Amino acid sequence: MWCTVLAAGRAAIGRGHAVAGVRGAMDDAVAPERRLWEGLRSFFHFVAEHRDSWAVLYQQARVSGEPFSSDVVRARRRVMEEVDALAVRATTLPCGRRVISAKDADVVAHVVVGAADSLTDWLLDHPEESPETLALRVMNLAWVGMQRLIEGDVWRP
Repeated sequence: MWCTVLAAGRAAIGRGHAVAGVRGAMDDAVAPERRLWEGLRSFFHFVAEHRDSWAVLYQQARVSGEPFSSDVVRARRRVMEEVDALAVRATTLPCGRRVISAKDADVVAHVVVGAADSLTDWLLDHPEESPETLALRVMNLAWVGMQRLIEGDVWRP
């Protein structure tokens, strides 16, 4: 049974279904914050709908390495590129001036994608949590923080 579940999860990740779902939800004509919301919501829905496959695939990727880990790394890289582009777009002023550097946009992408990755385990352990609620939690941490950064509110020790 686990081989079937693993094969289904690996096929879904390998064919890019998770990434395609996120990318499809992120319509270019929509404001960046709405795109991120839709992308996160789509991602968490994908995980919730494929719980067994997701859990087995990620466990295998962590302990077994290749070929499982390469599928996960490729999918994660594609999502990271999408979120990075979104952070750049969201922090570019109408005059074309960037509010944050390319390096900071990359950091934002890593924070958002890392949080989403980590929260998939939490989602699997809390089936009562809806994908929408979890996406809202990430948005409140990531987007509100980025908005404050855009406004010049920077924390310093």
